[in-house]
Amino acid sequence: MDITKVDTSGASEITARQDKLTLQGVDASHKLAEHDLVRMNKYKELITRVGQKHGLDPAIIAGIISRESRAGSALDHGWGDHGKGFGLMQVDKRYHKIVGAWDSEKHISQGTEILIEFIRRIQAKFPAWPKEHQLKGAVLLTHLFTL
Repeated sequence: MDITKVDTSGASEITARQDKLTLQGVDASHKLAEHDLVRMNKYKELITRVGQKHGLDPAIIAGIISRESRAGSALDHGWGDHGKGFGLMQVDKRYHKIVGAWDSEKHISQGTEILIEFIRRIQAKFPAWPKEHQLKGAVLLTHLFTL
């Protein structure tokens, strides 16, 4: 799967306001990711290792981390989403047992495994969809049902 072929509308106006941006869409997404880059670099090695272990492009994992927790800056002692989401990938404690520290390889691996399970579910339900659409469907599920 080529992550660069995944069509996206980018960040909403509400999301862009997290960084006091007046932009929205793909331009806002690029700016938000740029703001997250320094924090994200702390996790680059972990993300790369987890991506290799699970056969998932590390850029996808990094994108989830950037969006869900702003590479940790949106968290309060590892928690976000009104105390329901845990860690960089915002694993929802209502549906999953919390594994590892909020910024650990174990946590990133758990979040990646959950995402991969969502990808498999979408692939099973919509086998004719291009892989890029299956990924978009899985990412949407992570937002609807949380990781």
